[in-house]
Amino acid sequence: MPWPAWSTTTPTPNAITLKLDDPNDQYGYVRRAAINALASLVNDDPDTKRAITLKLDDSDEDVRRAAINALASLVNDDPDTKRAITLKLDDSDEDVRRAAINALASLVNDDPDTKRAITLKLDDSHYNVRSAAINALASLVNADNATKEAITNKLDDDSISVRSAAVNALASLVNADNATKEAITNKLDDSDNDVRSAAVNALASLVNADNATKEAITNKLDDENWSVRSAAVNALASLVNADNATKEAITNKLDDSFFDVRSAAVNALASLVNADNATKEAITNKLDDDSISVRSAAVNALASLVNADNATKEAITNKLDDENWSVRSDAIGALLGYATPDEEIMFAEWLGGQTEFDPRTGDRWDNEVARREYSQVLAPRLCNNRKLYEKVVAMLDSPAWPARFGAVMALTAMPGGPPAEALPKLRGLLDDMRGEESWPNRLTVAALFVNDRDRGLSDHAVSVCIEALDYATQPWYHLPRTGAAVRKQAATILGEYEPLFDDSVVFNRLARLMQEDADAQVRDAAYGALLRLAAAPEERQR
Repeated sequence: MPWPAWSTTTPTPNAITLKLDDPNDQYGYVRRAAINALASLVNDDPDTKRAITLKLDDSDEDVRRAAINALASLVNDDPDTKRAITLKLDDSDEDVRRAAINALASLVNDDPDTKRAITLKLDDSHYNVRSAAINALASLVNADNATKEAITNKLDDDSISVRSAAVNALASLVNADNATKEAITNKLDDSDNDVRSAAVNALASLVNADNATKEAITNKLDDENWSVRSAAVNALASLVNADNATKEAITNKLDDSFFDVRSAAVNALASLVNADNATKEAITNKLDDDSISVRSAAVNALASLVNADNATKEAITNKLDDENWSVRSDAIGALLGYATPDEEIMFAEWLGGQTEFDPRTGDRWDNEVARREYSQVLAPRLCNNRKLYEKVVAMLDSPAWPARFGAVMALTAMPGGPPAEALPKLRGLLDDMRGEESWPNRLTVAALFVNDRDRGLSDHAVSVCIEALDYATQPWYHLPRTGAAVRKQAATILGEYEPLFDDSVVFNRLARLMQEDADAQVRDAAYGALLRLAAAPEERQR
């Protein structure tokens, strides 16, 4: 069991239980941490269960909520715990009441008392509690008319989230219950766009068989809110192959004022590009849209034509110079599968693709995922294209680490593994110190080789990981975040090590790390690795 961050050794349950009543814990931080640490014991340890149950009446609402979550697994089999949590449905704090509803939700189908208690929460004073009650009762709407009616009444709640929850809960009835279908159809004109979007999604399954619903959703293509228009495009997408009017209506959305709607329209029409020239041309024009997501959607929609349509291939090839990395990456993904031998050599450079962040969200792109996708396409071709193979091997000497790593992934993905002639260079990357603070890169390579069939290569990878366990632990280093991340990375890789027999060197080093490292996440990673390695058989003496 992972231990809390305040300890550098594994504490006993009794020691943690004392923290449930820490007199110096003004804000409940320690009490919550103690509850979380003890939660796994409530099913088997009556004393722990009793101690956490007392915390249901703690003065701090977050502690009470933590206690409910820790005890939730008992409600089906322990009447006392069920009763104690049911009392929390009337707690003064809305988050505690909501936690109690969520903990009891599994009982509503078989326990009339619990169902009744949660149904009363449909009229709670706080919208989050009412929404939680709807979600907990949703499984009953197909078989329990009283519950269905109670949730239907919530379609007119004054809270947006409650009305949306009610629409979602009733969605399963629209095919069989006309009254429910009509009630949700009325929500297409709700004052809030989230509710209107939920109504569109709930009714989407009817568009192929119900003309009235199809028309009602088609009208939402001109809703004032972009999210509703986008939901309408998605709901109608299944009709574009058989219904010209719907196809035309969605084609018009390629010029919508909001990029998400244009992207949805491109995706909805993608199935037509092979048979409908007008649609193909309309989507091709979206390759120059001012939105990144629309250009990417257009590239992916047209990808199936690359092998048979030179004009489309040329248009997507032009996107290799797009100003945005994600569009360029999608373009290379579309082209790689149909690349000529000469193009394969040129495209090998993309194994070293690298970028920093998504300009729309600020999130980092996962460059390794993109490189791995490229490597999986190129790897089998290395066997038949000698120039491509030589190009990729040469990349192992590139001064740019991403290029070296991309080459490693392609070579190791070759059918049968990399040729023997490439192994010396691959081994060398485990000791590749080029680049400031190269540990994350070297460990990434070590992860590829830690279980390699070549025992010498595997042992070398293990040695690199063990060496990394000491990274940034010296007094002259102050890398509290990056240092811990490297040590955690190394411990995690060692947890994937599959020795033929128990490896006492690795085991003992991880055990020492678990006791000595100052970072709780590193200790947790070491502990997880030890659990896996402990299963390895002991080697018999010869």
